[in-house]
Amino acid sequence: MTSLAAVLSVDSRGPAGLYLMTDSRITWKGYDGEWDAGQKTYFASNQPHIFGFCGNAAFPPSVARQLIEQIEAGIIGSGDDPDVVRADILAGLEWARSAATNKFFDEFSLFHGYREGFGMKCKFHLWRYQYFMSTDKLYNSRIELDATTSCLAHIDGSGKNTIQHFRDTVARGVAASTSRAAVWTFYDALRSGKDRATGGAPQLVGLWRVGPAQRFGVIWQGARYVAGIKLPSRSSSGTIHWFDDEFESLGRLPPGWKAGPEPA
Repeated sequence: MTSLAAVLSVDSRGPAGLYLMTDSRITWKGYDGEWDAGQKTYFASNQPHIFGFCGNAAFPPSVARQLIEQIEAGIIGSGDDPDVVRADILAGLEWARSAATNKFFDEFSLFHGYREGFGMKCKFHLWRYQYFMSTDKLYNSRIELDATTSCLAHIDGSGKNTIQHFRDTVARGVAASTSRAAVWTFYDALRSGKDRATGGAPQLVGLWRVGPAQRFGVIWQGARYVAGIKLPSRSSSGTIHWFDDEFESLGRLPPGWKAGPEPA
């Protein structure tokens, strides 16, 4: 499994952003060991769509990339009717599921975030598509988003209970109703190591009021990570937006920027 969180950011004018966060660990049922560089979050580079998954690591990442190619090509998901967008995604998932025989993939949840419209009148949507091997069926549901406050809009995966524990701790703090507190909750749960199937660096994709979806760079334990992969110290920081491990926005890092030393 894994840990996944959807974070809704709300400011004084209303909903401002929707993020999907995961860890980077892949584990194998029945085997020891893990891989801490598995990609679990995805985004369309020219459209307002983000995806993230937990559970089986075979079907969701493959199909998410295929759907994103169709979205980026303008074949699906380019209209403002969220019901049509949802139907297109569901149709693709259902066909891909039905194309498999002697199912080798276990249960999973694939999350899809979408922005309807843009600017101050935009709306954010979040759907969950769940597959259960016991029934060999795909179930879909809309996750309601509370547009009045920043929050952890949804938690999933094997690390759910750990995240809930840290959420209850943070909720007593003065910054409880902020997107930063929501991200702190996820980061603290990841640092704790309490869920064996959760580990590696956090991954973050998101939607803002304007523009296409974005992949965000993350500063984690003194190093830079993008989509779960640690960057060489000599590499450029590119053109993406960066956040540090306190969820402080760093914007586009200047040339030659260096993080502090990694913890011993």
